[in-house]
Amino acid sequence: MQRLELLRPITDVEVKRAMFNTDNDKACGHNGYVSYSFKSTWEINGKDVFHVSATIPTMVPKVHDPIRAANLRPIACYNVVCKCITKVICERLKLVLSSLVDDSLGAFVGRRSIRHNKMIYENLITMYSKKEISPRCIMKVDRKEAYGSIRNEFTKKLLIGYRFLVQLVQKIMSYITIGESHVFHKF
Repeated sequence: MQRLELLRPITDVEVKRAMFNTDNDKACGHNGYVSYSFKSTWEINGKDVFHVSATIPTMVPKVHDPIRAANLRPIACYNVVCKCITKVICERLKLVLSSLVDDSLGAFVGRRSIRHNKMIYENLITMYSKKEISPRCIMKVDRKEAYGSIRNEFTKKLLIGYRFLVQLVQKIMSYITIGESHVFHKF
């Protein structure tokens, strides 16, 4: 049942909540668009946010009369929209995370102090070094810092290992690999 809940169609309410819960100056990249650009024109473009099927880079002038390529900059709305999509998926994953992760794993407990996570980590290291317990492993994955070093195939196998539905895995993988393809999934 939980797995099917993750796949239900994304609603306008979820999209708007995700966009409006993003700081106004966030998700800015080389394109120059920030979430405020979408929020301030939401009545006009809000319904169209996820109907875009691809990011089409366009050149816009940095100066009044551009005469060289250096006077232009590429824009695309991908960064803000992708951040919004990610927020929607994360909100849904929060609903099932407790069934995937043991309560004792503090790193996945919201609003917990990082000091508490460090204490749990130190206790785990101490426990895992004992010879009387079954073989185990600890893995820290920080996509932000290690994005270039984590293979997307590993992430895919991890999601499949947790028995997420294939359709959800495909959606998530399409967003992870979007930088390579410049196309995002329609909902």
